[in-house]
Amino acid sequence: KWLTEDEANTARGLVRHKGRWLSPEQRDLELALEEQKDLDLKLTQEVQQRLVQLRSTDEKKREDAFAALAKIEDKFKAKAFIGAIPSPSREIRKYVFQELGRMKVPEAVRPLVRRSLWDEDEALRPVAYAAVREIGLSDTAFFFLPFLGEESVSARIRAIDRLSKTWIYLV
Repeated sequence: KWLTEDEANTARGLVRHKGRWLSPEQRDLELALEEQKDLDLKLTQEVQQRLVQLRSTDEKKREDAFAALAKIEDKFKAKAFIGAIPSPSREIRKYVFQELGRMKVPEAVRPLVRRSLWDEDEALRPVAYAAVREIGLSDTAFFFLPFLGEESVSARIRAIDRLSKTWIYLV
Protein backbone atom coordinates (compact mmCIF):
# COMPACT_ATOMS: atom_id res chain seq x y z
CA LYS A 1 0.00 0.00 0.00
CA TRP A 2 1.27 3.43 -0.91
CA LEU A 3 1.40 6.13 1.79
CA THR A 4 1.47 9.88 1.44
CA GLU A 5 4.42 11.74 2.92
CA ASP A 6 2.31 12.89 5.87
CA GLU A 7 1.10 9.35 6.60
CA ALA A 8 4.61 7.91 6.32
CA ASN A 9 6.13 10.49 8.65
CA THR A 10 3.30 10.10 11.15
CA ALA A 11 3.80 6.33 11.07
CA ARG A 12 7.49 6.89 11.87
CA GLY A 13 6.47 8.90 14.94
CA LEU A 14 7.38 12.31 13.56
CA VAL A 15 5.34 15.48 14.11
CA ARG A 16 5.01 18.56 11.94
CA HIS A 17 6.46 21.73 13.41
CA LYS A 18 6.86 24.97 11.46
CA GLY A 19 6.71 23.16 8.13
CA ARG A 20 9.25 20.48 9.06
CA TRP A 21 8.97 16.91 10.27
CA LEU A 22 10.68 16.43 13.62
CA SER A 23 10.69 13.92 16.42
CA PRO A 24 8.50 14.98 19.36
CA GLU A 25 11.66 15.48 21.45
CA GLN A 26 13.20 17.81 18.86
CA ARG A 27 9.97 19.80 18.66
CA ASP A 28 9.80 20.10 22.45
CA LEU A 29 13.41 21.27 22.53
CA GLU A 30 12.76 23.91 19.87
CA LEU A 31 9.70 25.13 21.76
CA ALA A 32 11.67 25.35 24.99
CA LEU A 33 14.47 27.28 23.26
CA GLU A 34 11.93 29.71 21.79
CA GLU A 35 10.41 30.22 25.24
CA GLN A 36 13.84 30.87 26.73
CA LYS A 37 14.67 33.34 23.97
CA ASP A 38 11.41 35.21 24.61
CA LEU A 39 12.12 35.27 28.35
CA ASP A 40 15.66 36.59 27.74
CA LEU A 41 14.28 39.34 25.52
CA LYS A 42 11.67 40.36 28.11
CA LEU A 43 14.29 40.47 30.86
CA THR A 44 16.64 42.56 28.72
CA GLN A 45 13.80 45.00 28.02
CA GLU A 46 13.01 45.10 31.75
CA VAL A 47 16.65 45.98 32.52
CA GLN A 48 16.60 48.75 29.90
CA GLN A 49 13.38 50.17 31.37
CA ARG A 50 14.87 50.12 34.87
CA LEU A 51 17.98 51.92 33.64
CA VAL A 52 15.73 54.63 32.21
CA GLN A 53 13.99 54.88 35.59
CA LEU A 54 17.35 55.51 37.25
CA ARG A 55 17.40 58.88 35.48
CA SER A 56 14.22 59.95 37.26
CA THR A 57 14.29 62.89 39.63
CA ASP A 58 11.86 61.00 41.87
CA GLU A 59 13.87 59.25 44.60
CA LYS A 60 11.19 56.56 45.05
CA LYS A 61 11.34 55.56 41.36
CA ARG A 62 15.13 55.32 41.50
CA GLU A 63 15.00 53.15 44.63
CA ASP A 64 12.42 50.89 42.99
CA ALA A 65 14.62 50.62 39.89
CA PHE A 66 17.67 49.69 41.99
CA ALA A 67 15.64 47.08 43.88
CA ALA A 68 14.22 45.61 40.65
CA LEU A 69 17.66 45.45 39.03
CA ALA A 70 19.08 43.69 42.09
CA LYS A 71 16.51 40.91 41.65
CA ILE A 72 17.42 40.24 38.00
CA GLU A 73 20.10 37.67 37.25
CA ASP A 74 23.44 39.15 36.14
CA LYS A 75 23.59 37.40 32.76
CA PHE A 76 20.45 39.27 31.67
CA LYS A 77 21.82 42.64 32.77
CA ALA A 78 25.27 42.50 31.15
CA LYS A 79 24.33 43.48 27.58
CA ALA A 80 22.09 46.35 28.67
CA PHE A 81 24.72 47.61 31.11
CA ILE A 82 27.41 47.61 28.42
CA GLY A 83 25.01 49.61 26.24
CA ALA A 84 24.54 52.10 29.09
CA ILE A 85 28.27 52.85 29.50
CA PRO A 86 28.05 56.02 27.33
CA SER A 87 24.91 57.24 29.15
CA PRO A 88 24.71 61.01 29.58
CA SER A 89 23.70 60.49 33.22
CA ARG A 90 26.60 60.48 35.66
CA GLU A 91 24.72 58.38 38.23
CA ILE A 92 23.84 55.71 35.67
CA ARG A 93 27.42 55.53 34.41
CA LYS A 94 28.76 55.18 37.93
CA TYR A 95 26.25 52.45 38.77
CA VAL A 96 26.91 50.60 35.50
CA PHE A 97 30.70 50.80 35.93
CA GLN A 98 30.48 49.36 39.44
CA GLU A 99 28.04 46.63 38.47
CA LEU A 100 30.03 45.52 35.42
CA GLY A 101 33.10 45.22 37.61
CA ARG A 102 31.18 43.25 40.22
CA MET A 103 29.69 40.96 37.55
CA LYS A 104 33.14 40.54 35.91
CA VAL A 105 31.87 40.96 32.35
CA PRO A 106 34.88 40.56 30.02
CA GLU A 107 33.04 42.17 27.08
CA ALA A 108 32.92 45.43 29.06
CA VAL A 109 36.70 45.84 29.39
CA ARG A 110 37.28 47.74 26.12
CA PRO A 111 34.59 50.42 26.69
CA LEU A 112 35.53 50.68 30.38
CA VAL A 113 39.19 51.24 29.48
CA ARG A 114 38.12 54.03 27.17
CA ARG A 115 35.98 55.57 29.92
CA SER A 116 38.79 55.21 32.45
CA LEU A 117 40.81 57.55 30.22
CA TRP A 118 38.21 59.76 28.56
CA ASP A 119 35.05 59.98 30.67
CA GLU A 120 33.84 63.59 30.70
CA ASP A 121 33.45 63.40 34.49
CA GLU A 122 36.98 63.07 35.83
CA ALA A 123 35.67 61.65 39.12
CA LEU A 124 34.26 58.63 37.26
CA ARG A 125 37.51 57.69 35.54
CA PRO A 126 38.86 55.90 38.64
CA VAL A 127 35.52 54.10 39.03
CA ALA A 128 35.76 52.81 35.46
CA TYR A 129 39.38 51.78 36.03
CA ALA A 130 38.43 50.00 39.27
CA ALA A 131 35.84 48.03 37.28
CA VAL A 132 38.49 47.09 34.71
CA ARG A 133 40.78 45.89 37.50
CA GLU A 134 37.94 43.99 39.15
CA ILE A 135 37.12 42.17 35.91
CA GLY A 136 40.76 41.14 35.89
CA LEU A 137 41.42 39.89 32.37
CA SER A 138 44.98 38.70 31.91
CA ASP A 139 45.43 40.83 28.77
CA THR A 140 43.86 44.03 30.10
CA ALA A 141 47.05 46.00 29.50
CA PHE A 142 46.73 45.51 25.74
CA PHE A 143 43.52 47.55 25.74
CA PHE A 144 45.50 50.58 26.96
CA LEU A 145 48.22 50.41 24.29
CA PRO A 146 46.31 52.23 21.50
CA PHE A 147 45.87 55.23 23.80
CA LEU A 148 49.63 55.74 24.03
CA GLY A 149 49.43 57.35 20.59
CA GLU A 150 46.76 59.91 21.54
CA GLU A 151 47.34 63.55 20.66
CA SER A 152 46.23 64.60 24.12
CA VAL A 153 49.21 64.54 26.46
CA SER A 154 46.97 64.14 29.51
CA ALA A 155 45.30 61.09 27.93
CA ARG A 156 48.71 59.57 27.20
CA ILE A 157 49.83 60.20 30.77
CA ARG A 158 46.64 58.58 32.11
CA ALA A 159 47.15 55.60 29.77
CA ILE A 160 50.75 55.20 30.95
CA ASP A 161 49.65 55.45 34.57
CA ARG A 162 46.90 52.84 34.09
CA LEU A 163 49.24 50.65 32.07
CA SER A 164 51.90 50.74 34.78
CA LYS A 165 49.32 49.60 37.33
CA THR A 166 47.92 46.94 35.02
CA TRP A 167 51.22 45.56 33.73
CA ILE A 168 51.44 43.06 36.59
CA TYR A 169 48.75 40.99 34.87
CA LEU A 170 51.11 40.32 31.97
CA VAL A 171 53.93 38.92 34.08
